[in-house]
Amino acid sequence: MIGQIGPSRWHADSPRLSASARRALLEAPERAIYVSVASAFEISTKVRLGTLTVPPALLNDFAYVLEADGFRLLEIDTDSAIRAGQLASFHRDPFDRLIAAQARMIKGAVVTNDSAFHELDVEVFW
Repeated sequence: MIGQIGPSRWHADSPRLSASARRALLEAPERAIYVSVASAFEISTKVRLGTLTVPPALLNDFAYVLEADGFRLLEIDTDSAIRAGQLASFHRDPFDRLIAAQARMIKGAVVTNDSAFHELDVEVFW
């Protein structure tokens, strides 16, 4: 569950977040932290299915909430879509592939506990 929205750094409050992932998010304020638009789709899908609960403000104004907490929204463009489709991997989740392709394009890492991202040849913090 995502906790309070606002400058409280709700993203680090989850007990499900590992210590190394929390450090990656909080201990390098000069590091840009991006959130893929694909994550918005995955979050809203999980809310619809009842497997995730988030404050309504997160879905009602996703971009604003992220920006207020210092994140940058990473749009899906043609290059990232094409690169995601070309990733040499048997991993079938198209949104994971998009996130991995975007991370590779910006020479970034992914904060996730999904081991499938290792198969997508992207650096992972967890």
